[in-house]
Amino acid sequence: MDLKLDDQGDLAIENGDLVLLTGADAIRQHLKIRLRTFKGEWFLDQRLGVPYFDKILVKNPSLPQVTSLYRKVITDTPGVTALLDLAVSLDNAARRLTVTFAAETTDGPVELTEEVPLS
Repeated sequence: MDLKLDDQGDLAIENGDLVLLTGADAIRQHLKIRLRTFKGEWFLDQRLGVPYFDKILVKNPSLPQVTSLYRKVITDTPGVTALLDLAVSLDNAARRLTVTFAAETTDGPVELTEEVPLS
């Protein structure tokens, strides 16, 4: 169970009450949070997060290495039992990285697309 976040990352409030997430929706939100966390960002454990500055937000990032990083973050997320599909694409002209994946979780399937601006 988790508190729901809105599209801006703020706590979701409906009818004056906080909204709770359970099941696959909670795992999907946890995946979004993990993918949006930069390594070293959380002061209590600086090992957590994606090494964006070291491996992704660099000149000519290695797509196989980036794909491997995302695969590890996704499969290490609590509740994820299998990574079914993963596609990482890099649009150099638009300076955008897109990650799309499908995963099996303890509470059902989850699909997610995340875009990372590279500028």
